[in-house]
Amino acid sequence: MRYDKIKLLPLCLVAVMIALTAAFTSCGDDDDNGEPVISGVKILSHDTINVKRDQYYTEAAAGTTIMIEGERFHGLTKLLMNNVEVAVNPNYAQDTYIICTIPEAAAASQLNLIELQTSHGLTQFPFKVTGKASVQTTVPDKGNETHPSAPRH
Repeated sequence: MRYDKIKLLPLCLVAVMIALTAAFTSCGDDDDNGEPVISGVKILSHDTINVKRDQYYTEAAAGTTIMIEGERFHGLTKLLMNNVEVAVNPNYAQDTYIICTIPEAAAASQLNLIELQTSHGLTQFPFKVTGKASVQTTVPDKGNETHPSAPRH
């Protein structure tokens, strides 16, 4: 019985050493240069009634400012929406998000795809671009109109 324990001890030590080596070598930052990943798209708008800032959207109108969220966006070389190149201000292109405006020309295609290309990979994300964003204006009610120069009581 003692003979079996002596044989088993070196085997256990080797297994522990292999496990520790694997644990320490897998903790490196090798993943930083992997392919980019898009986790979702948020709409940036002053319209707080119809747009929830903490929600991801699957579509937006051309002309809308959006934030693409994800990881490994550093080294961005090209951003396309429905095969239309998107102008990206480098100040709004960070490792975990990109803020941009959907180009008007992207609404003409039915491809429904965001393509993000970096120096270390490419990713695609399904996203529908609808027609031009509507501009909402408010018209004062005739009964409540006041002229700026009218005297107030």
